[in-house]
Amino acid sequence: MSGTKDSRMYNCYVEVQTNTGVRVDNCANIEVDHNTFTGSAGSGWCCVELENTLTNVNVHHNIMHDYKGSSSSAGIGNWNAKGSISVHDNVMWNVSPYVEVGSGTNTLGPSDHSVENWVAKGYGYGSLDSVSSSQDTTVDSTSETATQTAISATATTETEVATTNDQTTVSETAVTETVPEQVIETDNTSSTEENATGIIIDNRLREASPDVVYQDKVYIDIGGRPGVGRYRDLIQFDLSEYDDAENITNATLSLYWYYPDGIERPEDAIVEIYRPAAAWSPENVTWNSRDTGVLWTQPGGDWFDMNNTSQGDAPYATITLNGSDIPDNRYYELNVTELVKKYVSGEYENTGFLIKTRYENADYVAFYSSDIEDKDKRPILNIEEKAVA
Repeated sequence: MSGTKDSRMYNCYVEVQTNTGVRVDNCANIEVDHNTFTGSAGSGWCCVELENTLTNVNVHHNIMHDYKGSSSSAGIGNWNAKGSISVHDNVMWNVSPYVEVGSGTNTLGPSDHSVENWVAKGYGYGSLDSVSSSQDTTVDSTSETATQTAISATATTETEVATTNDQTTVSETAVTETVPEQVIETDNTSSTEENATGIIIDNRLREASPDVVYQDKVYIDIGGRPGVGRYRDLIQFDLSEYDDAENITNATLSLYWYYPDGIERPEDAIVEIYRPAAAWSPENVTWNSRDTGVLWTQPGGDWFDMNNTSQGDAPYATITLNGSDIPDNRYYELNVTELVKKYVSGEYENTGFLIKTRYENADYVAFYSSDIEDKDKRPILNIEEKAVA
C-alpha cells in the first residue's frame, strides 16, 4: 500500500518470500489486522513494513511467527516511519526484532506456539467470521464518508471482534430475552404492554481513527485503552410509533456484554447514557464530525446531560461493570425512561443515545451491535405502555 487511504488488510495468510509481507508507505487511516505472517524462504526482512509519513495506522491482532529473512527477520519493520502509528495486541514468536516502530502492548515470545490456539483466541487468519467464496487479493480505497474497505485473500463479512488485550474466544451461545407476562391492573381498566422498538443504527466513534466511519461492526465498544485512545458509541431507535409520552411507564435499553471475555480489567467501567446535542449521519459520523463537513464542537461528540448541561456529567442512565467482573454473555439494562419520554413528547428531537464510560481510562468493554447475526444479542429498547383493557 503506497499512498493509500481509508483501507484495511485483514484475514490474510501471508508467506513472506521477497522483501516484506505488506508495505504501508505514506498512508492514512489504515488497519492491518487479523492476518498471519510467516516464511522460511530466507529472503526479505520483515512481516509488516511501515514507511515514511503515516497517519492513523493501526496494526493489531495479527500473528507473526517463524519468519526467517535475509537481512532481518523483523515482525514490524521501520523504514523512516513517522506519524501516528499504533501496534498493539499482536502475537509474535521466532521473529526478531519484534517491533521497531509504533506504540502499544503485544504478546511477544509466548510459550504457546500453536497457531490454532491463538486463532481460537481471536488472532490471525481465520479468526474472523467469513463466507466460503474466495476472491483475488485486491486493494480498495473509499472516500472518507464510507466505511473501511477490505484487503483479503478470502471474501469476508465486515465482522471483526473488539480490539483489546488478551483477546479470547467469544461464546456464541444464544441468550433469549425473557419478556415479562402482561400485568393486569386490579381495576381491570389498564394493563402494561412491553414492545421491542426497532433499531435504526449504531455507530462507533474511535479516537485513534478520528475521521473513519464505523457503521457496520458487530460490536459497539466504549471506554479507554492506554496507548490507544477512547471509544464512544451512538445508537438510535425509531420512536415514531409512540405519540403519548404520558402513556409510557418504562423504557429500558438492553446491551449484551461479551468482551473482554474471561479476564478482568484494571478499572471499573461506569457506563453512561447522554443525549446527543444534534442529529448525526449514520453514513458519515466519526469522532471528529457528525456529518460530512460538519464538525462536532468537541471531538468525540457533543451531548447534553439530564440537567440539560452541555458536556455535563449527570447521565440519563448508568450502570457499573466492576473491573473484577467477567463478561457473562447476557444483557445489561439501563433505564432510559426519562429521555425516551422527552423524545416522544417532542421536547427534544430524537437524536438517540451517546454511550461512553465516565473515566475512559483502562475501562474498555464491548457489547454486541445491531449488526450481529444472532438477533438475540442485538441491542434492545423495550418500552412499556399503559393500555386500556
